[in-house]
This record gives sequence, structure tokens and C-alpha cells, in this order.
Amino acid sequence: MNGQSAKRPPDDSGPALEMFRANAARNGCYPGAGITTKPALKWRIRTGGLVMSSPAVFPGNPGIVCFGSWDGNLYAADSESGAQLWAFATNGGVVSSPALDSSVVFFSGYDHNIYAVNLFNGRELWRFETRNAVASSPLVTRIAFPKETIGTFPLWRTVAVSCAGMDGFLYFLDPRGKEISRFYAGHPIVSSAAGPVSRSGFSLIDGSDEPALVAVGTGGGLLFAVDMKTGREKWRFKTGGPIDSSPAVDYGAFFFGSNDGCFYAVNASNGAQRWRFRTGRPVRSSAAVWEGTVFFGCCDNCLYAVDIMRGKEKWRFKTHGPVDSSPSVAAGTVYFGGNDRRLYAVDARTGLERWRFETSGSVRTSPVICNGSIYFGSDDGCMYALG
Repeated sequence: MNGQSAKRPPDDSGPALEMFRANAARNGCYPGAGITTKPALKWRIRTGGLVMSSPAVFPGNPGIVCFGSWDGNLYAADSESGAQLWAFATNGGVVSSPALDSSVVFFSGYDHNIYAVNLFNGRELWRFETRNAVASSPLVTRIAFPKETIGTFPLWRTVAVSCAGMDGFLYFLDPRGKEISRFYAGHPIVSSAAGPVSRSGFSLIDGSDEPALVAVGTGGGLLFAVDMKTGREKWRFKTGGPIDSSPAVDYGAFFFGSNDGCFYAVNASNGAQRWRFRTGRPVRSSAAVWEGTVFFGCCDNCLYAVDIMRGKEKWRFKTHGPVDSSPSVAAGTVYFGGNDRRLYAVDARTGLERWRFETSGSVRTSPVICNGSIYFGSDDGCMYALG
């Protein structure tokens, strides 16, 4: 039901922003210790549909885990007990991974809407209607806008919500759900935007008056860099197939895979290719970037580790099914799911397996590591917590 309050009022501890792939850079890196020995099942929540939405975790007291389901609900649960705190019903499946900003949850749905709801009680704050289903996950960031860009809104330094849809538009919204700008890519978008970066491509913007470039892939095989302040294209990069993965930004470059069987590194400043790594099968997994290595899954059943500067393979880990899940890294361990129904943990430096955990469905979500626990969803309709 919508708007059911949590039994205990959470405090406001924890990071202000939490979203798909951990942060605005979409690099999949989580702070704190990883879990190197096989954990126990803490809890699981069964929903009425596939769970393809990666969770977002508010590490307060109590901690709150938010995630969507194909049954049309966004759920919030106590991170320790798994007790449901509230559920917000939409009119379509929710595969978008939610983003948290303090007390607000942003997410999108197949009912054509982008939503903002209260984290603590699930009450709707606003919705923004698009022209088609929205599968991508919101990017939430704080940047400076010229006053005239958003009318009379009094803050220069403000939250901007970026979300792309199957209608081919990349939308930029202010904290009230009002449109700042939009960009038309010409093809459906399931990729989630990463950034913004400065003109140089090396620094994530936080309060700068420079152009704020975000990158997003499209079903037409193009990666676009767009200034979120104006909605204008800065550059584009062409691949040979649809781009379902979300880019990660680090080392002055965007890293992403394509259904053409290649993984790319392109300069964030101008879109020039740095290197290309061939796998031969579609790469729908979004990359993690950690200590000079980029990690990504592939439909050839492998997780790859590639040198970030040279684009050369360091190692690969073979599973028994396609790897659509986007890997996450914490303290030298890489966590990812497989369509063989397992969650894996492997050593980030060697690629040697540390442990695996079996579910009853494909694991296509990106695991979240928080306070000694791992949270992830499965096509068996469940959200899992291990620890």
C-alpha cells in the first residue's frame, strides 16, 4: 500500500546520494570491507514479479533497502530484518534502480512516469510523465545552474535528476520535478546516464558554472555526451550495435559495452576512442572501475578484468550462463550475478573464486555492499540480503 509509515523514524545518517552503480560516476565501487568468505542468508523478500531493479540502501537507523519489481511496486524494507516498511504501487513494471537523496527516492516505471517519493513513508512527492516506458535509473547530482535556466527557483547549487526513456528522450529535472531541459537521441534508451563531468572530462562537477556533461547509450548504437544544463549535444560516438549498458566515468574517460561484442573506452572531453576490447558477444553489463582495472560481464558467460590504460585482458572468470549483471567492487572483491542463477564473489586481482550463492532465477541486478551485508535481486522474484 502507498504511504504506510515505517514503525521507527530513521535518523539522517549516511551518504546524501545513493544510486545505481553506487554513485554518479557509475563506477560500482563501495566503501568499507567486503565479504571474502561465504555469507549466510539474512533474509529474502518475495514479490509478485521479477526483481531486475538493483537496490539502493540508506544506511541509517534503521537502514532502508529500496527496490522495484516487475509486479509494479517500489518496495522499502528494513535492511537488518527484511520487514517491509511500505510499498508504492505504479501502473507498470519497475525495473529502474532507485536513487536516494536524503529523504527522497527517485525512480521510474513502465507506466511512463518518473517518480519522487518520501523515503520514510512512501508518499508521492511528484511524478513527471514521459511518452513511453522508462527502464533507466535516475542520475541525481548537485550542480550549479545559471538563474535564468530554472526561472525563479532560488538556488544555483541544486539537485538535478536525469533519466532516459524508451521514447528516446534524456530528461533533466529540478528537485520539484520541473523540466530543466531535454535531449532527443532518436532511439529508445535503457542505458542510465553517468556524470556530469567538466569540460576537461576529468572532474565530476559539484557546483561549477562549466558545462556539465553526462553520457548515455542508445538503442541506435550511439553514446551521446550532453550538457545537462542546456540539453545540447557535445559529441557522439558510434558503435556497431545497441548500447544497453550504462557508462562508467573515471580516468577522464567513459567505459561501456555494446551489443556489437565490444567494450570501449572513449575520452570524456571529446568522444575520441582510447581503446576497444573485443569479446565477440554482446556486452550488456555495466562496468566497475577499481585500481586501474575495469570489470564487466558478457553474454559469452564470462566476467572480464581489463587494464584501464591499455585495454588488455588481465583475467576472465567463466560462469555457466550470460553475465548481464553489473559487477560491484568492495575491498578487493568483485561481486556479480549470472544468468546461471548464482551470485559470485571473486578476487579482484587474480579472478579466483571466493564464494558463490545460488538462487532460483537469473541474477541480473547489480549487488550493493553496505555495512557488512550484500543486497541483490533475482528473477525468482526475491530480494536477498546476505551477511
